[in-house]
Amino acid sequence: MIRKQIAITVDTTAIEFHNPCLKILTEMVKKGVIEIYVDNYQFIEKCKWDDIKKRDEIIEWINRYTKTPIEAFSLAEGAEFPAEINLGLEKEQKIELKVRKIHSPEVKSLEFCKLSKFVDFRILTTHIKNSRDYFVTNNTKDFIDYGKQKNKRREQFESAFPGLKIRKLDMQFIDELRENISKDCLYLE
Repeated sequence: MIRKQIAITVDTTAIEFHNPCLKILTEMVKKGVIEIYVDNYQFIEKCKWDDIKKRDEIIEWINRYTKTPIEAFSLAEGAEFPAEINLGLEKEQKIELKVRKIHSPEVKSLEFCKLSKFVDFRILTTHIKNSRDYFVTNNTKDFIDYGKQKNKRREQFESAFPGLKIRKLDMQFIDELRENISKDCLYLE
């Protein structure tokens, strides 16, 4: 039997080295029970960080412990004709539009969108398109809560995209992850 690795997309906000949960995730990567992904668009976002030392530490962690596929290649994977690539693009655009409407309903056009919001749209769109298991963030404002309504935005995302699981990187998530790792359903025949 082969163990299925749990695929986790980590938002840049969750890469905080003082958070013991990040250390636990890192150990799980080393043991081969999870795979962590970041999105290429996160590199756009992190280039604007003021703390050069922190930025370099995050880049080193990303390079060492995550899988960062080149998105342009995964979009066309298996496609033999240009129409297939266009279908992939159309599907991705539909996903991104739904993500944008939930994340930032006030954004009517990407032309007037803040870069940080655009990066959020792309990260979650890529996560959904690749059917990964968990999207982990510490950005509760944009991905989990809606104003004072706790978990409202997460509920909207998870309702719009069946199978999507958005979690905050905390011990509650680590416990959920450990429980899922121990389940027999993660073994493939």
